[in-house]
Amino acid sequence: MAGKRVALTLPPGSKRRATPQDTRGGWWDMSLVRFAGGMLTPIGGWKTLPGVQTNGPVRNLLSWRDLDRLRWVAAASLADIVVWDGATGTVISPDDFVAGQAAGLLDGYGIGGYGLETYGTHRTLEPEQYRAGPGDQIALDNYGETLLAMGSADGRLLQWSPVLPVTTKLAPVAGAPTGRSFITTDERSVVILGAADDPRRIDWCSLELLTDWAPTATNTAGSLQLRSTGTGLAMRRVAQGILIWCDDDVHMLQFVGTPYVYGLQRIGSGCGPIGPEAMVGWAGRSVWMGKQSFWIYDGNVRPLPSDIDGYVFADLNAITAGQAFGFHNGIFPEVTWHYPSASATSPDHYVTWNYKDNLWTHGILARSIGAEPGAYGLPLLGTVAGTVYQHETGYLDDGAPRGAAVYAETGDLQIGDGDTLVQLDAIYPDLRQADLVQFHLKGQLEAEDSETDFGVYDAQARTDGVIDVLLDTRSLRLRIEGRQDGPWQLGRIRLGLTPGPGR
Repeated sequence: MAGKRVALTLPPGSKRRATPQDTRGGWWDMSLVRFAGGMLTPIGGWKTLPGVQTNGPVRNLLSWRDLDRLRWVAAASLADIVVWDGATGTVISPDDFVAGQAAGLLDGYGIGGYGLETYGTHRTLEPEQYRAGPGDQIALDNYGETLLAMGSADGRLLQWSPVLPVTTKLAPVAGAPTGRSFITTDERSVVILGAADDPRRIDWCSLELLTDWAPTATNTAGSLQLRSTGTGLAMRRVAQGILIWCDDDVHMLQFVGTPYVYGLQRIGSGCGPIGPEAMVGWAGRSVWMGKQSFWIYDGNVRPLPSDIDGYVFADLNAITAGQAFGFHNGIFPEVTWHYPSASATSPDHYVTWNYKDNLWTHGILARSIGAEPGAYGLPLLGTVAGTVYQHETGYLDDGAPRGAAVYAETGDLQIGDGDTLVQLDAIYPDLRQADLVQFHLKGQLEAEDSETDFGVYDAQARTDGVIDVLLDTRSLRLRIEGRQDGPWQLGRIRLGLTPGPGR
């Protein structure tokens, strides 16, 4: 006897809780998928940007066009900066550029309580004494067509003009103070954060004059002090001005005109970012990954509710968390953060917020930095190997198949309270390009039993789209995974069920 067709009510997006049993009736695990128009589908693939190779993990990316409309990409590690002219990558960092250190454990001289261990030796610590630091960073921005760069370990504001062939290197901007980071404002000034070795000081040059930094009665250069107990980390442009993040708070720098030029106020506290690249600015707004939650600025600073922040922050490696970074996809309405999980020394997991539909997804993908399309046209993501990938192109992993690495798995699907034995005889999926996927089924007869693997079922075995199954269970988990790479889509799922006896 054919089973009754029961529609699964699986809302789009991840609802991940501690266990599949806690995530009843929702998507529990997934990777390399998104929900578009209510349909589950793979994210796009990626391929190498040829000729780009940095000395160490890529820590920042920027694409722009010069005055002749030629396209450029800058890729920076903590040790060097490379520009790509469309065919070739060339190192343009100065020969005396000072390399920085990645975020991680502070375990050197002077760390820990007074009198611990032997004077003059490298300190080793117990876990409860660990202190993680944000590490160094590389800032990139444009001043017109000119590329500006600053490494926090090097401290100098550097400039480079795009000319083919590439024969020159970045050079210090005359008169600019040293700092940790910088940003170009809409008024064509440059603001330096952590100026003159003061972690809470910001300096800016005169409007339209990149080399004029000493304030006088006749220019618009100046400085302000952040009223914060922390230290300045990073800046992003928003509609109202420049957001400045410190360890534990966020400030707004706004253009107020002469004679003061810029004004500064603290607009949020207890909302510091998890690292100096964890914030994303787009369309006049900003979102960032905090230490235990996500935050948004859309005129006010407030928490960004998430269905899976419990999972993400429990999964985070607190020691290397400062390497977490965010970027705006630009092609899809998504902001993605990559972060180091468990004991990972660099970002290996990601979480994505679809801000159009307010959906969250997550997965596994090792990257070191990301950037929205900009002048390049595709999102760019760097790797710890120093290479750069163009994302959202095709469906392959740099030419290699992704296969079952693309998947989505439900939490427990139970009939009633899980006290009824059912026979599953068929799956009726609303599926496009069924030849590209397969279904993997698991289940339990009793909550205390070990999980039974019912095996893999081919979605193209029948031409009518029905998947034949024959198994008995009380709870069921369904996993759809790729067999081949391509743009498959999954909508509603119905199950053919025949109820059996209760307990």
